[in-house]
Amino acid sequence: MSAIVRPFHHASCVNSVDVLPDGLHVVSGSADLTSRVWQISALPKVMAMTPFVGHSSGILSISLSKDGTRVISGSYDNTLRMWDAQTGAQIGSPFTGHSHHVCGVAISPDATRVVSGSEDNSLKLWNIATHATIHSYQHTHRIFCVTYSPDGALIAFGSDDCKVYLWEVAGWKIAGTALQAHSSYVMSVAFSPDGATLASGSLDNTVVLWNVAARSRIGNPLSGHTGRVRSVAFSPCGTWLASGSNDMTVRVWEVKTGSMIRELKGHNSYVMSVAFSPNGTYIASGSWDKTVQLWNANTGQLIGQPLTEHSESVLNVTFSPDGRYLISGSNDKTIRVHELGAPYAPTEQPTDPPEASCWPSNPYNLSSHPHRPGWVTHDQHSLAFWLPPHYHQPAQFLSPQTQESYPQTFLNYSKFVHGCKVSTQRSY
Repeated sequence: MSAIVRPFHHASCVNSVDVLPDGLHVVSGSADLTSRVWQISALPKVMAMTPFVGHSSGILSISLSKDGTRVISGSYDNTLRMWDAQTGAQIGSPFTGHSHHVCGVAISPDATRVVSGSEDNSLKLWNIATHATIHSYQHTHRIFCVTYSPDGALIAFGSDDCKVYLWEVAGWKIAGTALQAHSSYVMSVAFSPDGATLASGSLDNTVVLWNVAARSRIGNPLSGHTGRVRSVAFSPCGTWLASGSNDMTVRVWEVKTGSMIRELKGHNSYVMSVAFSPNGTYIASGSWDKTVQLWNANTGQLIGQPLTEHSESVLNVTFSPDGRYLISGSNDKTIRVHELGAPYAPTEQPTDPPEASCWPSNPYNLSSHPHRPGWVTHDQHSLAFWLPPHYHQPAQFLSPQTQESYPQTFLNYSKFVHGCKVSTQRSY
């Protein structure tokens, strides 16, 4: 008898397992002091290891669907293309309509739409199933980057007019006024996991943080890079921000204070793209030096040897949802998938609690979010984690318990895992 796809992993011996009545989830209890719920249907699928070939020019941007089955790319050839992540095959014909380079693409959280920004000054919304244009907006300047908010309600984009814009998807209109703080082109934008903060990176060598609700800048620009900032990415908890620059470094910042935590040096040319792994343990960077490098986010150490399969500059990197694969897009006209292992995780727990933890100091403060069904919060605002519908009823809601007849006990969320996304958290 063999495993269907791969084993589920605890940090110590597993004492009990059971299949829930819905047949879709497995619950396990372990000597590592955790109970874990596993979504059977979300077992990771193997991704194609051959290059995705089809664009006639370099690939500027890639976006991966949340279920890890679809990749969409934007290119210098003025098109978007969709790929089957498991086979590497192109799905349907190219998305056509832009008259200049497609600089940014982002798949909506529900994977039904994709937004693209182009040097033809336009922002376009596409139906993923039909490849048809749903909406189009003609801006006054080139659009270099786009991203969706976590709830899919907003699109953020950056332009060579040095401004950041928030766009309402439902009404297809600008949300408030443009965000102004940069003195040069805005090359990258990223929402925090809870959607409350937006980061922007610019050719003025700075990163700016924005309060999305207030449409205002948070603190002073993050300064330290000595070259243009090409890419920004939040950690899964939203406590850290990584930035990649023409100064050949990746810098990691503490979002709350705006202070730089560490500087990652190893590339010998511009860093064009950065991404955090789903568990926040690793940072990937793609560079003009034609390599992809993987870093330990907690120590800043380079892991292994650079990935050198691309023959031209690497312009975009992203992780698969399960963290087993790293996907890169290059000027060599290909998308490549790099297998990192199953699962790709630290061999041992850090001695100290992870610095990037976003959990409350008191686990008893966890409760259901008042406005986001299924989400758990510790402050009635932040999003800690999501539970499947089976656990939405109050009687079934996972929460700490105290038994009068026993010493104080509680459900330890420090290594809570659901589905294929793993987040290592603080131990209590």
